[in-house]
Amino acid sequence: DQAHASLASQFEARTVERAYHAVVWGTPGTASGTIEGNIGRSPRNRKKMSVVTRGGKPALTRWRVERRLGTSAPVASVLECRLATGRTHQIRVHLAHKLMPVIGDRAYGGRITPARRRAIGEIAQEAVSALTRHALDAYLIGFMHPRNGKFCNYSHDKPKELKHLIDLLDQV
Repeated sequence: DQAHASLASQFEARTVERAYHAVVWGTPGTASGTIEGNIGRSPRNRKKMSVVTRGGKPALTRWRVERRLGTSAPVASVLECRLATGRTHQIRVHLAHKLMPVIGDRAYGGRITPARRRAIGEIAQEAVSALTRHALDAYLIGFMHPRNGKFCNYSHDKPKELKHLIDLLDQV
């Protein structure tokens, strides 16, 4: 109970450090940025979330380009995303709103469009089609230990299917 209460209060106070890797279609014009916009139910599809002009809850996502993918022209990017808030589907909604949808995210625009299909070639298309998830991975979490008060953080390498996808997209 003590651990649960401590972690819940840290999440509420927004002191838990969280970082994600997202493989997205396209490449931003800057090396980093912030996306701010209230997130609420989509007025067009109640099963989805969207950036809304009225209502919703404030949401803030900070991102930076970790790697641009593609040899002749960048077709995709690997972004590191950090959340200042924690809304439902926040990263996916914010990135799609800025026209950088997470690859493989069928709900928020990460499908292979005809233009993307032409840009990436057959081998990369197969890797995207073979994804059983979207190309978003929570790789780091940090928090104050509930008992000893020391800051702990845990991270892991990118999953092999995302590494494989990144390598293939980097060769197109």
